[in-house]
Amino acid sequence: MELPTYVLPGDALGPASQFSAGAGAYVDGGTVRASLAGTPRVGGGGAVLSVCRGDAGPSAVVPEVGQLVLARVLRISPLCAHCEVLLCEGKPTSAFSGVLLREHATPGGAADAPPMEDCARPGDVLQAVVASLGDARSFFLSTAPLHCGVVAAKAEVSGLPLRALSAREMEDASGAREKRKVARVEAAAGEA
Repeated sequence: MELPTYVLPGDALGPASQFSAGAGAYVDGGTVRASLAGTPRVGGGGAVLSVCRGDAGPSAVVPEVGQLVLARVLRISPLCAHCEVLLCEGKPTSAFSGVLLREHATPGGAADAPPMEDCARPGDVLQAVVASLGDARSFFLSTAPLHCGVVAAKAEVSGLPLRALSAREMEDASGAREKRKVARVEAAAGEA
């Protein structure tokens, strides 16, 4: 079995019927999945799948203004979400931080901005655009374009994966709904 070179939290690594989960991995619904961003590895005589966090290697890229990134939300406040940038234009990055300001989370800016917890929550994976280089610590991100927003999330109460219902709502397998600024990935082609 050939493993991808880099995985994000929730990515499938292999069937749980053939492999057990090691460090940085977990079993969910018969599949071993990554619990963190990093490089997947096979160990234990070929029976254990794990994920090693660390530098993405020499091919890692530095995000630039206007580029599309994937970022995992680490924590939120009423005014912003603090994120870890995982991929830039589909390529691994080194350890970069991103900040999504509330007024850049949805179209319309500050006047129409919903509460941050209705846009993203800790653990969510966002597709975002680099809005500006920010300061020495973080890039400023935007999820205002239609093709940007939450692309992967788990329900706060059940822990089940969420699926998109609309541009502002997601649902888990039990029918519980949560608000998010949902990415419309198919919109990327229409906006270009």
